[in-house]
Amino acid sequence: MPAPTAGVAGTWNSRWQKDLKQWQVGRPDAVSAQKVIRACQRADQWQYALAVFFDLPTRRLVADRKTLELTIDACVKPGLWSVAIELMERMQDESVTPDLSVSHAVLRVCKKSGRWQHAVHLLFHTPVTPDAGSFSSAISACEKGSAWEHVTAVLFAMPLEVLPPGTACGAAVSACKRGGHWHQAIALLDALLKMKATPDEISYNAAIVACGKKSWEASLQVFERMRVLHIRPDIISYGSITHACGASGQWERALFFFQDLRLAQLQANEILYSSLIKACDIGGEWQVALELLRQMHMDSVRADVVVYGTAISACEQDGYWMEALHLMNSMVESTIEMNLVCCNAAVSACDKGGQWQRALLLLNSASQLSLQGDTITYSAAISACQECYKWEESLELLRIMMGEKVEANEITYTTAISALEKAGYWTSALTMIARMSEVALEPTIASYGAAMSACDAAAAWTFAMNLLDEMLRKRLVPTGLIAGSALGALRDKRRAQELLSELLPYWFRLDHSQPVAQGLEQIASVCTVLASAPGILAVMKPAGLRTEELVASLERVGFQWPLYLVSRLDQPTSGVLPLALGGDGSTAVNWLQAQFAGRLVEKEYICLVEGRVGELGFSGKISTPLLTIRNGDQMRTEVSEMGRDARTEYEVRALYIAANLSLELSLLSVQPHTGRTHQIRVHMASIEHPIVGDLTYGSKRDPQQFPYADRLFLHCSRVRMKDFTFATFEARAPLPSKLSQVLEALEPLEPWLREWTTVILGATVTFLFSYFFYGWAALQALFELDGVYREVCPAEEPLCSDRGSRMIFLYSVDNTVTILSGTIFGILVDRTGPVVLCILGAVLQSLSLLLMGWTDGNPSNVMDPLLLAFVIGGVGGTALMIQSLKLAFIVAPARFALVMTVANCLVDSSSVVPLGLYRLYVAGVSRGAIFTGYAALCFALSMCLAYSWCGKPSARLHATNQQESDAAESKRENLSTSRPRLHGLSVREQLCTVEFAFAVTFMMTMVFRSNAYLGVIKELLQDLGDAKVDNLYTQVLTLLLPASTLLIPLFDICMKRGGFAVTFLVVLFLGLIWNVVMLIPSLGVQVVGFAAFTNFRGLLFASFFTFIGHTFGNRTFGRINSILWFLTFLTSLLMVPLTELSKAWTGDMTAMHVVLLIVCLPAVIMTLLLALHLRKYPAGDIIQSQQSRPEEAQKARPEV
Repeated sequence: MPAPTAGVAGTWNSRWQKDLKQWQVGRPDAVSAQKVIRACQRADQWQYALAVFFDLPTRRLVADRKTLELTIDACVKPGLWSVAIELMERMQDESVTPDLSVSHAVLRVCKKSGRWQHAVHLLFHTPVTPDAGSFSSAISACEKGSAWEHVTAVLFAMPLEVLPPGTACGAAVSACKRGGHWHQAIALLDALLKMKATPDEISYNAAIVACGKKSWEASLQVFERMRVLHIRPDIISYGSITHACGASGQWERALFFFQDLRLAQLQANEILYSSLIKACDIGGEWQVALELLRQMHMDSVRADVVVYGTAISACEQDGYWMEALHLMNSMVESTIEMNLVCCNAAVSACDKGGQWQRALLLLNSASQLSLQGDTITYSAAISACQECYKWEESLELLRIMMGEKVEANEITYTTAISALEKAGYWTSALTMIARMSEVALEPTIASYGAAMSACDAAAAWTFAMNLLDEMLRKRLVPTGLIAGSALGALRDKRRAQELLSELLPYWFRLDHSQPVAQGLEQIASVCTVLASAPGILAVMKPAGLRTEELVASLERVGFQWPLYLVSRLDQPTSGVLPLALGGDGSTAVNWLQAQFAGRLVEKEYICLVEGRVGELGFSGKISTPLLTIRNGDQMRTEVSEMGRDARTEYEVRALYIAANLSLELSLLSVQPHTGRTHQIRVHMASIEHPIVGDLTYGSKRDPQQFPYADRLFLHCSRVRMKDFTFATFEARAPLPSKLSQVLEALEPLEPWLREWTTVILGATVTFLFSYFFYGWAALQALFELDGVYREVCPAEEPLCSDRGSRMIFLYSVDNTVTILSGTIFGILVDRTGPVVLCILGAVLQSLSLLLMGWTDGNPSNVMDPLLLAFVIGGVGGTALMIQSLKLAFIVAPARFALVMTVANCLVDSSSVVPLGLYRLYVAGVSRGAIFTGYAALCFALSMCLAYSWCGKPSARLHATNQQESDAAESKRENLSTSRPRLHGLSVREQLCTVEFAFAVTFMMTMVFRSNAYLGVIKELLQDLGDAKVDNLYTQVLTLLLPASTLLIPLFDICMKRGGFAVTFLVVLFLGLIWNVVMLIPSLGVQVVGFAAFTNFRGLLFASFFTFIGHTFGNRTFGRINSILWFLTFLTSLLMVPLTELSKAWTGDMTAMHVVLLIVCLPAVIMTLLLALHLRKYPAGDIIQSQQSRPEEAQKARPEV
């Protein structure tokens, strides 16, 4: 019966007492007993009802069926199933057969108490034939006890003439729903229809809910069946289907049913709105969720705290903190009591939106609302602070959390460790890891990852290795990102790759697959495949397409492996996009993530920036920290001291000018060494050279005035890493045609005349001034005529026994200073470019020449002015010589060799110039005037060269296809159509190669032989009687020195026919000729030997510097040469002692000549080894490169 109102309940409460009192004092009969029991049952006084029933025998009354039924009904609400069954059994013992009403009453008690076993037993073991109501009660009892198997058994045990009512059908389906068996629920509906039963909307609603938990598609089928059977869906039906779709992320379908409900003129309730908003929350559609909340207010449906909490959670996912706070204000205005769930969601929204101050204000507001923050609240607030680098606030929150006895979990500690990592306090991060063990918390993989990242930033590799070992001992396999932090902490590429190989087996234990990209033609319709290897696929990402959208498109074409993003390109950026073949946590993903995080991947970008960055070949480095701020789904990066470490290197490749704007542009090759968001764009903007087309960080020029800015000119041209087999994987992407058209539309900043002016002027300055002090034989003659060092040095002077020895000493000092300074300048030219060296050389060399012209030598004084002039001149001349090495990267090598030949023949400072100065002095010009004029000329030409370097002669880079890209790269790198394999390596890696070992051996031996011969030739000629003919042979040999460069074109012939190995063997052969001729004591023969020496020296330096530039590349050219110069310095120290020993043993230079022959042996051996080695790498030898690609080589590469 329906529940009584308050007035009716009060009436029954007073009536049962009166009836009970009358029963106790009056003359009872069966009718009065039934009256009392009914009154007690309605007043929920079941104890008195049972007392009256059991008092019947004492009153000599017999309980009939009606009395028993009323008594059992009194047991329904308290669930006294055992008493009800006992009463029924007593009735049978007294030979009173219970009827259906009694049976129904007992079944209702069993249903109420959930005793489905007894209900089923009574259904089939009572003498009363059960009807539809009996079966319905038994089915409801089974449904309440989740006994869905017995529900179907009871239902199908019903006689055909007994059709189950709608409630029974609903209960049966609900039983399947409770057990999570949605298939059985649908099958049950089908069976009921076959039984010609009539399941109502309750049954279908239950089936929709049952299917919605596992299969939203099945829920749709059930809902559509209702319409087919003309069963009108009610608000519960729509609520159930909406919840089923929303819980599965089908928020669009949920909104469709919401619109259908409104068309059916049904009023949505708060439950349905809550399901819709929850669906939008799961689908990340916070805007739709807020719109539904507004619609809810328009429909006059009061939103409760659950609805607001769901809406705030929808805003929290994408960090829309302003909307989340607005919803909280609406709750306060609507007098809805705030709960901790809403507060936590709002704090998390502020966390993801980078609003740490508001997160702290919300935390304080929770306390004012008498809400005690829990672990989630504090963890979100700590995360908000650490994301904004507020590590002090993060630790203070952790302290407050512990003071308020809020339990901190692993997430809380991990967030605090991340805050310390971003602040650079790696020791405190390690302390926090140890503290977790003290509070009985086991550090998670994320905790170790945060601490290891802190060690990476501080290069604390020993502690990082300890953390890694601890993880492996605890059977925690590090992810690729965590392993990358350990690799980065090593700061050593070789050791990092060794550690990476040790971690590979751990990942293989979790994932044994080694995916290989096959069937690449499937994705050809989506994008271009650049390269593939085990576990790696590199594709060409077009500009204007989000990286995630490209991957989704590839997966839709049915590629056989999952694709995982390990690196991203900005939407407006094009180029190489490497993808891992595997899902999250697979070996391929961890392998690539470790290399990216450990900075083992080499990436090269091509970008066009505004303004002049530097001269051609100029390289720079930007290391300002970057801070990324998130605002919803938007991110912006800025330079900030609170940011993370970021390093970018760049090199000027070409220079252009936009004629309509008179705007200079620089084409750069950029290598990011860290992976910060928008790193290249922000770094270039920070040095006031924004990338063309960058509307976020750039100058935001009007596209109509600046048509080159219709897209971002940033292109990832190369990616290099290791695959599973540790083979080098390299993918290259040619410059898109649209960007190539931009370059073609621009005007080169410098015409070809400027390039050749720089080369010719540089060659002239180099030969006219840098080698001046190597012509000391002519200088000695000039000084002797002027009286400098004419007298024999005092016997007590240990460094000078005669003037010849003194000049040898000066030459040795100059050679030592030259090589030592060359070691420093070689490093400097890679970092600052040639301008600084050009200016420095001009100043020092001019000062040295002035000292040489206006001071006299004093061999008895340690501070000999002439010695100081030689030292300063050695440093200045070396600076001028080192800057000239970069000239080879402007024009083709053969043309450069021709210019250097002509310049050397005309103005060689080691032969022609000193001899010319000697002849001027003989003609009567004073020494001071000669050297003053020479110093003025040196300074003027060197400063002109510096100005020309500042003019940045350019080399254009247009690459519409791969061959043209290779050709442009070849011109820049100077020799080969296929880029040699050592160009992308670091200096440390290049030092561990066979090519460098050859360079060291060959350079040390050959330079020692060359310098030793120049040091002793004057004395050799004097011993043979040169002084008797007024130094005629000295002048002849001096004039022969420039002739060495006349045979430099022979170098080109050797390279084309035999490569580097054959060229070096020819150089050695020429060296052996003059070495043997030196042993013959004849002035005429010595002239022939010296001619062979000049050819040897010319080919030696031409071939050697070409080999260094071709093999190691422009980026490390100066540093490699500086190391070689230092090593040759060590051998040069042996020159003077070996000369003196030769005099002591043989009385002349014979022993010295034998030594020079012996040192050829290691050079010959290393040359043969180089020849064998270059066969493995055709790109390392020019002739092999030509033979491997003859057609492309003739078209794409410059003449060699």
